Amino acid sequence: MENPDSTLNSATDLAPPKGPELAKTERMLTFTGGGWVLVLAAILCLAVVVRSMGTRAPNGFDLSNIRVPAEDIVVAVKRDGFPSLRNPEALLQHELNKKWGSKFLVPSDRVVGVHIAGEARCYPLRVLNWHTTVNDIVGGLPILVTFHGPCDSAVIFDRRLDGEARTFGDSGMLFNSNLIFYDTQAETNDSSLFLQLRGEAIAGPLSGRTLERLSCELASYGDWMKRYPSSTIVPGFASLLSKCYKKRAYDSYLTQGQPNFKVDPLPDTSDGRKLFDPLLIIRRGDEQRILFFDDITAKLDAGVARLKVFDDLELDFVHHSGATTIDTPTIYPRLAEESQLTVSYARYFAWYAIENTKLGPVTPSESQRESKTPR
Repeated sequence: MENPDSTLNSATDLAPPKGPELAKTERMLTFTGGGWVLVLAAILCLAVVVRSMGTRAPNGFDLSNIRVPAEDIVVAVKRDGFPSLRNPEALLQHELNKKWGSKFLVPSDRVVGVHIAGEARCYPLRVLNWHTTVNDIVGGLPILVTFHGPCDSAVIFDRRLDGEARTFGDSGMLFNSNLIFYDTQAETNDSSLFLQLRGEAIAGPLSGRTLERLSCELASYGDWMKRYPSSTIVPGFASLLSKCYKKRAYDSYLTQGQPNFKVDPLPDTSDGRKLFDPLLIIRRGDEQRILFFDDITAKLDAGVARLKVFDDLELDFVHHSGATTIDTPTIYPRLAEESQLTVSYARYFAWYAIENTKLGPVTPSESQRESKTPR
């Protein structure tokens, strides 16, 4: 297969922000402890709401055919403020330890893992917190790895549309606290915006198109490498090791119980559920089932729980406790190699809000209408 990102041969080809933009980022990243929560709160207070900007968001995107309320789009950072990784460097474990040090990752660190056509690769959350979108090729398949810290949401997609491998980046915008990523092929005002937890374009020329989901695991690094010892690991940029990757950015945020960004609707928690409860989203064609970590944990027997997922299907779920009280446990289902199921992850509030958002009709964008206007 021809490399769709042939102009970007390694992670070093996509440098992080430089100059004043990097300086600003570095000042934000020097907060320690719970400082990231303060950064999130400050972003919320200073966020630009699109209502006052008409159909043009400050990040330059055309929102003329947006399928969600434009006033609910929040611009949290500049476009590509969290730079995407494209064809990133991927190292075997011994290579990673030699180049980055054996303590860069510890067994309890969480990773997003993917296994396609016999090839395994994992993406540490320490890295994904600062690069929310990764354009990669695994098992010969062009994939998009997405992770959004405020929702603890991990979703992987086949990044091909109409047979063409596309490249995606972080728009800097959120809807219902969830990541909005964009198609980088077009000029900014012709780009399409996609909502992470739906994988569907909500604005731009591709509005209404949906990327195909792939299955992933949100696993502990130690467990992943034990099961896939030949897995490669994506370490990101060496220049960001000390300033970003050593920090576990969202640990405190995920324990505070309330999202910092506007979310509507929120689920009723009178049944004892909590907004930040972690869950798995399992799909089979048009069928979907969500399973809360707590429900799986309640049925554990020697670290494994067997649950009915669909009327005709039961699965075994493997559970690993976190190393500390603030570590999120890791849970994954045992899937057959050729399983048609896809697995993704999120927190309850985020899944509920996105799942219960009614998208508007698909209409041409302003740029599409202009291109069809006779001159």
